[in-house]
Amino acid sequence: MISEEENWVNENAPKALGINADKLMTTQLFTIVDDADEVVIKEILGIYNHKNAKIILDSHSDGSFEKSHRHIINMCFALVIINTHRRNYHYKFEESKKQATVEMESWRSPYETAIYTQDLTVEVVGALISLKSSLDSLAQAISVIYGLHGLKTWGKNGESVLKALKNNVPVKDKTKVDRLIKFIENHQELTKDYIDLRDKLGHGMSDYKQTIDNEVQNPRVQMGDKVIDCGDLVDGCSKVGTEYCREVVAIILSSIIPGFEVGILNGTYTWSHNIVAVQDIKSIKVEQV
Repeated sequence: MISEEENWVNENAPKALGINADKLMTTQLFTIVDDADEVVIKEILGIYNHKNAKIILDSHSDGSFEKSHRHIINMCFALVIINTHRRNYHYKFEESKKQATVEMESWRSPYETAIYTQDLTVEVVGALISLKSSLDSLAQAISVIYGLHGLKTWGKNGESVLKALKNNVPVKDKTKVDRLIKFIENHQELTKDYIDLRDKLGHGMSDYKQTIDNEVQNPRVQMGDKVIDCGDLVDGCSKVGTEYCREVVAIILSSIIPGFEVGILNGTYTWSHNIVAVQDIKSIKVEQV
C-alpha cells in the first residue's frame, strides 16, 4: 500500500523539479567517512557525473547517460557498503578476539580455533556479496551504454560481459570496446578469487587445523590456492572493487572518443584531447579550458 507521502511525491515532485515524470530518478545519500569512500564519491561519481561525461555518452548513444546513471549509482552504493563492512570488521575485531581467547582457554583445545563472534563473519560475507553486486551493476551500465540487451550480471569472472562485448557490440563500436575487453581479460586473475570465494561462502571461515601454542589465531579463509587473513580480505574487497570500477568507468568514457583520456593528475580531474575542462577534487570547482 502506497503511503500519503509517496503519493504526494509521485504527484508533485516532477512539477516541483521542472521535469517530466518519466525523467524522475531517485538518489542515494552518500557520506564520505574515510579515504576509501572519498575515492568512490569523488573519483567515480565525480568523473561520471561531470558534464563532459554526459556529453560523451549521449553523443555516443542518445540518452545513454541517463539510462546508465542509476546503474552507476547502484555500483557506487555497493562499493560504499564494502567500505562499511571493512570498517565494521576492524572495529569489532579486538573485542571479538578477546572473547575468542576466553573461549579457547576454557576449551583447552590444542588446535587453532576460530571461535569468533558471528558479527565478524557477517562483515566478511557482506563485503564479498557487495563486491559482486558492484560488478553486476557495472555490467548493467556497460549493457546500457553499448546496447547489449539482456546483460544483467557480471557472470562467472566477467565471462558474460566479455562474451557480450565481443559478440553483440555493433560493428561501428568494435574499436570502442577493445581497451575495455583487454582490461577485463588482463584482470581476471585479480577478480577471480573474490568472486569464487563469494560463491563458496558455505564452506566456513577455515577448513583446516594446525597445532599451535595455545594462542587464538586471526580468522582466515581459503582463497584460491592460498589462505588469507579475513582482515586482509575485507581490505582487498574495498581496494580491488573501488579501483577496478574506477578504471572501467574511465576506460568507457575515454574509449568512445578516439584519443580522449579521462583521469586524475595531481589531485585534479583531467580530460585531455583538446582539454574540455578540469575539476578540482577538493573544491569541486570546474574550470573550462
